Amino acid sequence: LVQLLCLRNAPALAMRTVLGVALLAHLLALAGTPAFEDDHYRFVWDGWRTIETGSPYGLSPQSFFQSETLPAGYADILSGINYPEYPTIYGPVLQIVFAVGVLLTGPDAIGIRILFAGLNLCTVFLLLRRYSPGQVALYAWSPVAISEVALHTHPDGIVALLVLAAVAIAGHRPILSGIFLGIAAGAKIVAIAAWPLLLRSGWRSVLAAVLT
Repeated sequence: LVQLLCLRNAPALAMRTVLGVALLAHLLALAGTPAFEDDHYRFVWDGWRTIETGSPYGLSPQSFFQSETLPAGYADILSGINYPEYPTIYGPVLQIVFAVGVLLTGPDAIGIRILFAGLNLCTVFLLLRRYSPGQVALYAWSPVAISEVALHTHPDGIVALLVLAAVAIAGHRPILSGIFLGIAAGAKIVAIAAWPLLLRSGWRSVLAAVLT
């Protein structure tokens, strides 16, 4: 209904209205509890392992099933991880986000969800710099997009933010644009699909992405 009203009144929408409603919608999503997702258990576990050892890679969660030295709360996290026999598949950039979230709220996934929500609001802000508020509201107020990011903690929004940032500055900051796309690939390797955009910015942009 909100999106239909958005389409009907798109020319009259102001940037602050789009941002304000998006903020409220993200806060509402953060107040919920993931019901049909368990990815957040893996994210919290990865973040904790990164803080403890500097890397979440190598050992699978299953390796800790018999451990009696897990800190309070992390045994419950361990029991919720799907496919515990496999080590993590998430990129190093995401691991940094997970670790920061764990530093904020420990084994409670709300820290990671807050970071995801904040980064998605940054995406909304970037979109507002390129498109009209009425157009951006279709994404900024989308219940599906907001719930997937702030409630169910899907990390694709982080990749989208990094790619959008790279595109936004490609014309006047080619090296920084390449760095952003390199970081995006460090979050999810699928971001490499956007790298052909660098060819328009010259070899320095491509080199910056590769080195990053």
